[in-house]
Amino acid sequence: MRQLLTMKNPTLSVSLILFLLVTIFCQYQSQAADGGKQERLDMELLMAVYEGSLEKVMLYADSGASVNARDYLGLTALMYSLYGDNDDVITYLIENRASLNSIDYSGNSVLMHALMAGREEFIIAHLSGFRLINSANDDGHTALILAAQSYEVEMVEKLYVKGANIHHVANDGTTALMHAAAFGNFFNVDFLAFKGARVDHQAADGTSALHLAAWYGHNEVAGLLLDWGADLESTDQDENTPLMSAIYGRQVETVWYLIESGASLSVANEKGFTPLSLASSLEDTQITELILQYDFSEPSMTHKKSTPLAYAYKNRDVRLQKRLVELGIQPSGLYFSELGVYQGLDFNGDDLMYHAGVSLFESRFKVLFRLNYLARLRAVKLWVPRQNNSFFQFHESRSLLTLGVYRELLVGGKPGGLKAGLRPGIEGAWSVASYRGTSLEAPAGFQVIPVADIFFHHKKISLFTGYGFYNTKQNDVSVHRIRVGIEYRFSFLKRPDTQYEPILN
Repeated sequence: MRQLLTMKNPTLSVSLILFLLVTIFCQYQSQAADGGKQERLDMELLMAVYEGSLEKVMLYADSGASVNARDYLGLTALMYSLYGDNDDVITYLIENRASLNSIDYSGNSVLMHALMAGREEFIIAHLSGFRLINSANDDGHTALILAAQSYEVEMVEKLYVKGANIHHVANDGTTALMHAAAFGNFFNVDFLAFKGARVDHQAADGTSALHLAAWYGHNEVAGLLLDWGADLESTDQDENTPLMSAIYGRQVETVWYLIESGASLSVANEKGFTPLSLASSLEDTQITELILQYDFSEPSMTHKKSTPLAYAYKNRDVRLQKRLVELGIQPSGLYFSELGVYQGLDFNGDDLMYHAGVSLFESRFKVLFRLNYLARLRAVKLWVPRQNNSFFQFHESRSLLTLGVYRELLVGGKPGGLKAGLRPGIEGAWSVASYRGTSLEAPAGFQVIPVADIFFHHKKISLFTGYGFYNTKQNDVSVHRIRVGIEYRFSFLKRPDTQYEPILN
């Protein structure tokens, strides 16, 4: 029959096709309208939950909004309610079958949101209804890991009894016990270790729970981990021991505790730093003085540029230099520690010159080598004597290239702070000069310039001002000159990673 209509009644066939298309379109529009209405109702309910208004929540739910509505991040109405102040909203959603086992788009379950919101009573009351005990979010964190950070041991125990996996490893290689150690949660560490969690488990970067406890200065947790058999000399991927982690964290008491517990001072990490050289490189005088109270020997394999003596020289720490020599740590050769670049002005009442250059500092003998370039910012008007006692006025341009040697004499300051001192020296200068508009030669050539500076160092920046005696052999230009400048200094020494942070921050 269909074939007959199609073949013999083409007009009727086209009409039927159009009718079907219109019907489908109208049905789609109706479904889209219903869907849009549902989406609006769901969003209104979520907003009511956020506001903590039970009346509005009930109104929108009665109008057809879903109690399991989600936002664009996948957070459900129940998840929203956990962060609010109206517990009646939570009760209403639960009574109307809001799911306890939903997961948002980042992998966080309702249980994990309850832990993050601090809803301990809610968790205990509904613990039997949670099925996703071991689900992990995008970071690989589970509910047990979150509970281990800041909750009392009762919560961790309840999750364990419910079936939480104490051996679960997050994406960064950390475990619940490591999180408990990082947050200083003594009883959670003790409970997890008692239940068989590995105290020497290492994260992706080799960090152990003891490294974390040391970095954050949790001495009691560190002692507990040692009691449970943690390795005091375990190393991370950079061969840092827990003692070095405590030094990085500038935890003086933890450093003392670990040394008293038997941590070795005669070890070096991958970059060649020992505990002493690490403390001195970070200019931590408290830890440095503490370590020096113990009897130990620096490893012979330590690179010269990472030794504590090299940093004592570089940091101008005279007291530490003497102490290290007294301990038998002898200097070896020269210690070129800094490269500097600087610029400034050199002037007197008659003349103004711009000067810039590079410097090299040898910190053992405190000698500075400097290559300078000076050039006049503007030509100087000079009366130049000629024959028959006559004078002609010329505009003179002048530039100099000097190589100087200076001796640094520290006057005051402290490691890690502002330092001040004197810097007498001598420069060999080659000058080039010319008079504008004439072939007459200006006085130039080589000469020696005595100089003396006052300097101020703070970290990598130096300010200096000084005096120089430069005789151009011209009556119109004073031989006395003042110089001021600013210098930025780059260290040649091997540096520890001062931005070091543990895997759990």
